[in-house]
Amino acid sequence: MINFDFEKNCYGCELCENICPKDAIEIKENNEGFLNPVIDIKKCIHCGLCEKKCLYLNETYVSKINQDYNAFAVQINDKRRLKESSSGGIFYEVAINFIKSGGYVAGCVWDEDMIPMHILSNKIDDIKRMQGSKYVQSNLSNVFKEIKAKVQKNKVMFVGTPCQVKAIKTFIDSDNLITISLICEGVPSRKVWNLYKKSLEKSQNAKLVKVNFRNKENCGWKMPDSIYEFENSKTIRKLSFNLDNYISSFIDGLIMNEKCYDCKFKGNNNDGDIIIGDFWKVPDHLFGNQTKDGVSAIIIKTKKGEEIFNYIKNINIKKVNIDLVIKGNPNLNASIERPKERDSFFKNINSTEINKNFKKNNKKLNSFKKKILKILFNLKIIKYLKKQ
Repeated sequence: MINFDFEKNCYGCELCENICPKDAIEIKENNEGFLNPVIDIKKCIHCGLCEKKCLYLNETYVSKINQDYNAFAVQINDKRRLKESSSGGIFYEVAINFIKSGGYVAGCVWDEDMIPMHILSNKIDDIKRMQGSKYVQSNLSNVFKEIKAKVQKNKVMFVGTPCQVKAIKTFIDSDNLITISLICEGVPSRKVWNLYKKSLEKSQNAKLVKVNFRNKENCGWKMPDSIYEFENSKTIRKLSFNLDNYISSFIDGLIMNEKCYDCKFKGNNNDGDIIIGDFWKVPDHLFGNQTKDGVSAIIIKTKKGEEIFNYIKNINIKKVNIDLVIKGNPNLNASIERPKERDSFFKNINSTEINKNFKKNNKKLNSFKKKILKILFNLKIIKYLKKQ
């Protein structure tokens, strides 16, 4: 039976719940809002399977990612889909081609309460729902057994964080399983998101029905807006990385799962057949003026990944040195640094209004630069300046 400090060391991958033969493990949110196992001792038969497969109990040394992997900078040619994607749109193009060839895709969507969850589907409308960054720890327990059943006769592509990819591959050993791993900074708390969501809903006196953390229409890919849409047709727009309390605190590392500060699924321990993410610091000459529309970074790790990627035709692709990808994405090889304010933030999570808690523990939100940005954003001057 697994027995360690779950709040400190659990990845929240949900493998243990799905691998237990007696349903003795249930995944629930802990006090900080992260997914942890709860053990029913009465049901446990001490078979040891959860210990044998647990990601934390089987961690290995992390070496830097292999320099010999092929790496690419990519934009899809479909301008409408590119606009709707967080970066260069490669997930959408890969997923659509995959289901058109008869496969199924497991990816993250918002549920009706605007909480992230993984679903398995072969429908184009669901692929559209999977587009876009979610920035909240996703529940994927429902798809473990669905994928295992489906790969008996069909190819399945799973898309998730490196720890989720490892969990799925530990649970399912099949040539029909293809995995895409995201370049991951860490997973934010579901509880923090819920509190922030409720604060937004309270401000508009209406239910939140749609979220886009990375809208590129206003200032482009490198300075996106967060757009929150409500049931009463009202909309809140914030400068995502800079003026959105939630996203800014995510970027700062304040609201991550404790294990994200010591993640062992970095470098060559990232088990995806393909690794995708934003190509931050992409050289401007590769796409010229089109860089503002977003660029995806792709790393091909396996033969299966190469076969999937080579099938994609509707893209603008540039082969690059993998060091360029790493330069803009240091989290490929290393965990995010743990902010010292994290302890204070979660200590006060139940007693301090969420936005006050953000501002108290994320000093960047109170900086002079942020105040100037807010004025420029509210006056709609930033969009003009970005075009100069």
